Amino acid sequence: MSMLFLNSKFNKDISKWNVSSGINFANMFAGSKFNGDISRWNASKGIYFNAMFANSEFIGDSSKCNVSNAEEMIYMFKDSEFSRCKDLENWNINPDCKTDEMFENCKCKELPSWYNK
Repeated sequence: MSMLFLNSKFNKDISKWNVSSGINFANMFAGSKFNGDISRWNASKGIYFNAMFANSEFIGDSSKCNVSNAEEMIYMFKDSEFSRCKDLENWNINPDCKTDEMFENCKCKELPSWYNK
C-alpha cells in the first residue's frame, strides 16, 4: 500500500515525476496538505487509487491524468477539499472500476457523468 505523503505537510513540485510504472497509489496523499500540479501524470498502469486524496487539502488539476487501468478508486476524494469533480469528465474509467463513495463528503457540486454510485 502506498503511503508516500500520508498525513504530510509536503507540498513541493512533483509535476514532472515519472509515475508511469506505478501500480498502487492508494492513500498516497491521504490526510495531507499536498496541493501540487499532477495534471499530466501518466498513471496508466495504476490499479489502486483507493483513498488517494481522502481527507486531504488537495484541490489541484488532475483532469488530464491517465487512470485508464484503474480497478479501485474507493474513497479516492472522500472527506477532501477537492471541488473539481466535473473536471474529471474526460477520464477514461473502466466500467468495472470500483468507485464506491469516491466523492463522499468532498466539496464537489457536480459529479462527472461516468460516476454512477
